[in-house]
Amino acid sequence: MTIPWHMDNTEFFAGLPGEKEEFLRVAERMEPHKHEMIFFEEDAGDACYYIQAGLRKRNEMFGLAEIIEARSRKANAQALTDCTLYKMNKHAFEKFLDARPLVTKRVVQVLGRRLRYLGEQIEGLMSSDVRGRLIKLLVHLAHEKLPNERSWTLPVKIPVKLTQEQMASMTGSCQQTISKLLGDLQEEGHISVCHRELTIVNPLLLLHEVER
Repeated sequence: MTIPWHMDNTEFFAGLPGEKEEFLRVAERMEPHKHEMIFFEEDAGDACYYIQAGLRKRNEMFGLAEIIEARSRKANAQALTDCTLYKMNKHAFEKFLDARPLVTKRVVQVLGRRLRYLGEQIEGLMSSDVRGRLIKLLVHLAHEKLPNERSWTLPVKIPVKLTQEQMASMTGSCQQTISKLLGDLQEEGHISVCHRELTIVNPLLLLHEVER
C-alpha cells in the first residue's frame, strides 16, 4: 500500500536552507493563540504566511495564490491551536522571489500540487459517501505526525481536536451522522477515543478502506 502523494510532509524550503534563513529574518514573526483569526474571507490578499509550528501542517506556506494575484481572500484562516507564523507582505515577497528563482520555482510547484489536490477533493466529494469523506479528513488531520512510510502503519493521535460539529461541516454532513460513523469506526477497531483524544490505529489501512 502506498502513501497518497498529497500527504507528503515535505518542508516548503526543503533543500533551500539559505533562502529559509533569509525569509525568517525578513518576515514578521506572529504567535496567534488558539481560535485567533489570521485573516477573514474578503480581506485583502496582501501577505503570505509560513507555519513554523501549529495550525494544520508545520513548514507549510499559505496565502500564496492571493498574494500572487493580488486578490481578496476566499476563506477564513483561524488558529486551531497556539501557533508560530512568519508573515511577509506582498511587496517584500515579490522582492524576495525576484532575487531567488529557486523559491519562485517552489511556489509554482506548490500551487500546482494544491490545484491537483483541489481537483481530487472535488472528485472525492462527488464519488465518496460521508464515511469515506470522514476517513479522509481524519487521516489528513493526522498526517503531520506521519513522517515516513513505517509510521503510517502505527497508531497516531490526531493533533487537532475538532468537535463533531466541525467535522460535520468539513464533510458536508451533520453532527448525528458523524457521531454514528465515529462509533462504527471505533467498533471496527479503526480508531479509539479516550479523554477527547482520537487515535487512528493504522492510518494507511484506514485510508485504503475508502479506496477499495
